[in-house]
Amino acid sequence: VLNKIDLPGAEPDRVIKEIEEVIGLDCSNAILCSAKEGIGIMDILNAIVARIPPPPDTSKRPLRALIFDRFR
Repeated sequence: VLNKIDLPGAEPDRVIKEIEEVIGLDCSNAILCSAKEGIGIMDILNAIVARIPPPPDTSKRPLRALIFDRFR
């Protein structure tokens, strides 16, 4: 994710090229975003859903919980 693309001095194309050249990271799938302007937010959420698998279904297993209390 390349953030803050809404700023006046933002140069996303230059930054992407620099990341690829200096760090060697492939930025072909980089998501450009600006939280302030709402740009790319849904793309980020969709990418998270696509790349991170859901936890396994444990609905058929007995419930397990950790209950603790803390006093100061």
